Amino acid sequence: MRGYRSALRQHLDDNPAREQDAAACLGARAAKLGLGASDLVRIHEASVIALGSEAPGRDAAKNTRRAKRFLALAMAALKPPAVKHSGSETRLKATIGSLRQRAGELAARNAGLRGEIRHHRSVEKEMKAAAIRSGRLLDESRREQESLRLLSRKLLSSQEEERKRISRDLHDVIAQALTGINLRLAGINLQTTADAKKLLRKIVIAQKLLEKSMEAVHRFAVDLRPSVLDDLGLIPALNSHLRHFSDECGIIVNFTATPAVEQLDSASRTALYRIVQEAMVNIARHSAARRAIVRISGHQRSIRLEVIDNGKGFRTGKPAAAGGPPRLGLLGMKERVEMVGGTFQIQSKPGKGTSIQVEVPRPVEPAHPNQGSHPTRHR
Repeated sequence: MRGYRSALRQHLDDNPAREQDAAACLGARAAKLGLGASDLVRIHEASVIALGSEAPGRDAAKNTRRAKRFLALAMAALKPPAVKHSGSETRLKATIGSLRQRAGELAARNAGLRGEIRHHRSVEKEMKAAAIRSGRLLDESRREQESLRLLSRKLLSSQEEERKRISRDLHDVIAQALTGINLRLAGINLQTTADAKKLLRKIVIAQKLLEKSMEAVHRFAVDLRPSVLDDLGLIPALNSHLRHFSDECGIIVNFTATPAVEQLDSASRTALYRIVQEAMVNIARHSAARRAIVRISGHQRSIRLEVIDNGKGFRTGKPAAAGGPPRLGLLGMKERVEMVGGTFQIQSKPGKGTSIQVEVPRPVEPAHPNQGSHPTRHR
């Protein structure tokens, strides 16, 4: 802007009458040309430097004050022209507003989608955990089914073996004894009164054969179901069984029981008797124990049976091998307890002995726990 230098020269040459108009015109012209304040400052500085080189003898301080005033007047006139908004600008603003609204809606929807994703991930995680639990339950169910199938097969086999044993014992013991008695009686019929001593001897032999037969029949009956269990109760039945067990096996058994056990129903008392019976068989056959404890105690809502031995024990979590621990008997015990609504637990470690714990529900109005226990030691 050459006009700026000329106007500034006139202003510096003491022509103040036109300085305001000249500065205002220059500022307006700069605005029309699209110049900004920084552009105007550069033009002003270049003009001041050029004028200073043209007239170096001028009063520098005075010229500086006047140049600043001239620049200030020009800057004041430097105003951007009013711009009228056209219809396209209005539509543009409306579009921008719509886009901003749309962006807000999308942001809200994205936030909702993120929440749904988190929810779906949580549900997926829970479903995976549920699938794992279901898989474990399915495996346990399959193992239980396999155990039940094994138990059913073994029970049928055991039942058949028991029938064979009873049949063999009846044939070998009872039948032979009765045959001997029959022969003795036949000989007595042929014996004359002159042989009184021989007759008496034959009668004594026949009586002994008859006593042995009666003992064998009684033993078979007790093995199948002891009459004392129905006639006198569980405690006398267990006392008799454990005494006979100790006499035959040489294992010391300490037996204590609460009278409250007799308040149980017949099915529960029978289950406890059979569990003790099976536990004693296992102890005699597999544990190599010298002592055992059979304890029946009363609790607030249950009757607890404990059978403990000091034998060699076994690993409870390991499948039974051929000739190994009596796992079939343990499974049968568990089935008996569950049939009467009870629980069954076993604890055993190699070299640490074995402990069996059984709990069955007690009657609604129980006696005081452990009141009047009957301790018995069998040897």
